[in-house]
Amino acid sequence: MSYADTSLDLTAVRVACLSGQNGAGKSALLDAITWALWERARAGSDELIRIGEGEMWVDMVFTYEGRTYRIRRSRQKRLSKKGGKATTKGTLEFQVLVDDETQAASSGVSPAPLAEGLSVNQVVASRPALKAGEGRWKSLTAGSMRATQQVINDLLRMEYDTFINSAYLRQGRADEFTTRAPNERKQVLSEILGLSYFERLKESCRASARESRGKIELLEEIVKELPQQEESMAALNESLLESSKELASIDLEEKESHWNLFLKEAGALSEPAARFGEEGGQSRKG
Repeated sequence: MSYADTSLDLTAVRVACLSGQNGAGKSALLDAITWALWERARAGSDELIRIGEGEMWVDMVFTYEGRTYRIRRSRQKRLSKKGGKATTKGTLEFQVLVDDETQAASSGVSPAPLAEGLSVNQVVASRPALKAGEGRWKSLTAGSMRATQQVINDLLRMEYDTFINSAYLRQGRADEFTTRAPNERKQVLSEILGLSYFERLKESCRASARESRGKIELLEEIVKELPQQEESMAALNESLLESSKELASIDLEEKESHWNLFLKEAGALSEPAARFGEEGGQSRKG
């Protein structure tokens, strides 16, 4: 990147014109924006780290549809242990500014603190630091960089290819749209016009229709089994009624009296046997 350490505040700027000699870094500022949003620029992420530095990052704060968001994307070099080619690893944080009342009522994840004092290659497009009471940053970062990137794309309703074919014409690539294949141009126009939103609605409706058809088929099977279940229920009710009649006809007191008499007779019969056992044991001892 052209800038080792730069901060740019465009809060009060409605329209800006960047001018300067070739190589001054005009396009680098735009690269910083696209790289922060989509990790896409004129060069690959591994090539953007300045020579002699181990890390680069872009911290961008922007307002969209009445809300303020912050993106912080970084890329760090990792030296190979075996002396091979160095590799890089990236990080991505996405946050939204909420007021104190909203933050207090929210159960979201607490915002991660932003690293400071890094001796790295940085390009920052932001507004002045928040004052006390203005609000707090709430994390929108997902479980992975890919998932977080999808959150950003869904918010902006735009991907990098759509951006460079509509709002941003890259230097030397003004024909980016016209040189694309017809199906790719159709896709870009669909994204620009917001037609993809209706495609998503259509897919959602199809999914709901499939789910509804499944429920209807299940209900139809249940309805088919209802007559058989009603017959089984009637048979069970009849059996229950007969069992209730039999139970009502039983004289519990009489049965209890018979049972007590049986126990008494059994006890009377067991006494002689016990005595005989005791006498037999004594004779054997004698």
